[in-house]
Amino acid sequence: MNKPRGKTGPTTEQGKQISSRNASKHNCTSTRLIVPGENPEQFTALIESLTAEYQPETEMQKIVVDEAARAIWELARVNREFDKSQQELYSKQQNMRDWDAGQHAEFERMLRYRTKAERAYGRAFQAVEYLRKLRLQAQQRAFWEKLQEAKLDQGDRRIKLSTARMKQTTEPKEREPKEKDKAPRPIAWPAPLVPLSQVIEVRVSQGIVSVNVHPSAEEMRQHADAAAAGAPVLRRFEFPDGVPPEYAWVNEPGMTRSGIVWTQRFDSVQSWRTHADREAANAEGGFLPAKNANDA
Repeated sequence: MNKPRGKTGPTTEQGKQISSRNASKHNCTSTRLIVPGENPEQFTALIESLTAEYQPETEMQKIVVDEAARAIWELARVNREFDKSQQELYSKQQNMRDWDAGQHAEFERMLRYRTKAERAYGRAFQAVEYLRKLRLQAQQRAFWEKLQEAKLDQGDRRIKLSTARMKQTTEPKEREPKEKDKAPRPIAWPAPLVPLSQVIEVRVSQGIVSVNVHPSAEEMRQHADAAAAGAPVLRRFEFPDGVPPEYAWVNEPGMTRSGIVWTQRFDSVQSWRTHADREAANAEGGFLPAKNANDA
């Protein structure tokens, strides 16, 4: 009997694909992204969801998000196979102590697959969370830079205003009799380009709440004294460690949120002063929600 020479087996693409899965008992070591029984559309939806959440900007950041999606996808696959293996093992022998060597080996093997997938997921999660941290730091840095620019601009305006007032007081008066009866011309105070701003950072460490305020309440009142009466006031609450129970009111109507920042607005300096006085009189201390009719 003549033995066949060369390679034997399926020659069509469909036959090759079927043959490649003949020895596959599980997919825990598969190098394929999508294995039989999985939906490619679900993986696409997972990438879109992670992209919307972490907002990668560079090609390297997009790669990090894609790797996180793959780690999540493969961990879900391994967990499914692990559960199937457990079900088969316990269906044959409910008492783990009575398993034979082959059953224990199967359990240890599937446990290694799951541990490996969980470690890959943990590394991917740390990488994408680092992207979120970088984005939040960039947003905070941009806010502080804008706030400093606004302070410098207001300082320049105060200097120009003081110069104008001094010039008016030192100029000689008109000697014409009619000019004496005229009321002095009021000084046109320029409106601020941006609202008065105050940042309140609330941190929680081991159950202890700490609050950092910039500018301080005293400095804020000095800014308000120099501002026009109708100037708006903006307070930004930042909760990097989550919102503690005593600040749960930030989720009530009247507050706007962007990431870890909640914004409290006052339509005028006077309404802010009324609210600040109410907070100062509060026996428990701390900041309060704007519930008065004059508050924002």
